[in-house]
Amino acid sequence: MENPGYHGPRIEKDDFPIVSLRLTDPGPTPERVFALFRSLTGATPEQARQTIHTPESELARDSRIAINSIAEKYRKTGAKVSLVYVV
Repeated sequence: MENPGYHGPRIEKDDFPIVSLRLTDPGPTPERVFALFRSLTGATPEQARQTIHTPESELARDSRIAINSIAEKYRKTGAKVSLVYVV
């Protein structure tokens, strides 16, 4: 349903900016980051370990709106993350 008060262009999902969530510092509890990464991605223990120990590794890639909730989960583990716009 169209919004009768809005006269701008229609925005499709493809028009949302894509953001890469990067791990800048696993923080004081890297084991919590490890567990969260595995639960969110289904990564093997080795993949999770490699991701956590690689500087600026990508944790997720999605729309800015979706990435914010994922970033907050990582921040609650004590990790420091950054957002990098891909598109």
